[in-house]
Amino acid sequence: MLHLADYVYERHTLLYALNFLGAIVKSNLLERITIEPGKCGGRLCIRGHRIRVTDILGLLSAKASHEEILEDYPFLEEADILAALEYAAVQTDHAILVAA
Repeated sequence: MLHLADYVYERHTLLYALNFLGAIVKSNLLERITIEPGKCGGRLCIRGHRIRVTDILGLLSAKASHEEILEDYPFLEEADILAALEYAAVQTDHAILVAA
């Protein structure tokens, strides 16, 4: 199992992402996000469980509360939901270059 934080540090092509992840990795939230080739098609999951980060984000966008998600998925913790949100925040926080 590979933790997302480890993956980012191992890939030289993601140096730009390191700038954004520096403070976040210190909070340990992204360590909850894992990648396993044979699980969920190699997509990002939460702590090795078969629930993808995108599943949690989808539930939140469908107006599910944190309490509802935790009730429906008892193996999840509040920090797992926050990790999914943190990941989404990092992914959307980048500069957009526009050609002149």
